[in-house]
Amino acid sequence: MARIILDCSYAPPIKEFDLELHPCFVAHGITWVRSFVAVDGTRSICEFKAPYAELVRDACRQGGIPYDQVWRAEICLEQSQFLRLPGSTLVITEVVDGKPIASDEWITIQKTAQTYFQNQDIQSVLSLVSVGGRYAIAIFTDTNMDDVHKACCNANIPLTRIWRSRLVVPGSHHRQSSRSKQKF
Repeated sequence: MARIILDCSYAPPIKEFDLELHPCFVAHGITWVRSFVAVDGTRSICEFKAPYAELVRDACRQGGIPYDQVWRAEICLEQSQFLRLPGSTLVITEVVDGKPIASDEWITIQKTAQTYFQNQDIQSVLSLVSVGGRYAIAIFTDTNMDDVHKACCNANIPLTRIWRSRLVVPGSHHRQSSRSKQKF
């Protein structure tokens, strides 16, 4: 099974993130791994296991779930001990570049960036890069977003967005306040 990333924006912001997988995803045999939901409710990045990305796109279309991007990801770094605490606050960086970045090039960028991150005492916990190299996300433990931004700039990482999120995993009981909610 491939790792598939579903990237969504919300206007107006969502108030609650549903912990149940939408029936269209279940019917397609898609497994929800985890989600990173913006503290302000404006974004989410959800990770799924599925045979291919088009299956996730089909499930979204059938379920009427709007999305920005769906892409197949390769893991460049995963420190899973930090990704088992539902509700924990993390810092997300996104790179959406017009030109593809090869996996080995991304690994070189990360190694260069590690020096800057270590100098700021920034702990990276997960990095995912799209198979085509046009998208990448890096997730850091809760830290000062300005420090992460500065370290990325010093390492010449072309950031598109940086935001604070909460980790949501299947079966967790962490919910944001209720009003409008997004169901995947």
